[in-house]
Amino acid sequence: MRKTVKIVIIIRMMENRQNLHNHTLFSDGNFSWERIVDQAESSNLEIIGISDHYFTTKVFHDVSLQGWLSNDLIRYLKLSAEGREKKRAGATKILWGMEIDTCLERLGCSLFELPWNKLNSLDFILFEYIGEKDIGGMDLNPKTMEELRANCRIPAIIAHPNIDKLDYYYGLENAFDIFGKFGFAIEIPAGCRNKWYWHRFDPKVLYKVNISIGTDTHEVLSEVGNITKALNFIQSNGLSDRLLKFT
Repeated sequence: MRKTVKIVIIIRMMENRQNLHNHTLFSDGNFSWERIVDQAESSNLEIIGISDHYFTTKVFHDVSLQGWLSNDLIRYLKLSAEGREKKRAGATKILWGMEIDTCLERLGCSLFELPWNKLNSLDFILFEYIGEKDIGGMDLNPKTMEELRANCRIPAIIAHPNIDKLDYYYGLENAFDIFGKFGFAIEIPAGCRNKWYWHRFDPKVLYKVNISIGTDTHEVLSEVGNITKALNFIQSNGLSDRLLKFT
């Protein structure tokens, strides 16, 4: 008797397993960018982002803004160019960005005075503390956000947004309308460093914007691949098509 062999083909839908928020020895992280990338590959991430801090006095205590611009920024941009070209056996795509503190007192100048001709050579920018007026973050209003977006011509992401403060100061629907109108993506916090707000807020506001995933890696290397909670949230709420795509 001839046996019939049934072949079952399982097609796995690729997840956009990304982590765009990771700090290295360049600023206040504990690891080289190469170790971050190695960890991303072992965690089967599709995209890993290196996003060290732009000058801010909360991180760079022993250097002036002008000294940092003359030396550190040039070194970082060189690293990014070399890192982008680095060939690896794994499938993880390496992106380079920076995280910019929007508190003018810590930043040392206006956001509109930054060297955007250089920063726009990166793959993305993270902005932290936008709308967090109580700690000096930039006010969230359409005119300012439009001007900022005119300067920043690469993907722009609101890093670890404090949803409570955005809701208190502006109303969450209004805040996300502004973010969406001017093309600012929202970071969904992964890992253990930043607070999780989405158990208390309706995720439908996220349909107004693009989103990214970030662990804000500093001290713990395993955080690089710790994106399961964020991915599950994104998939269960039908937000996968809102994830930033990079070609």
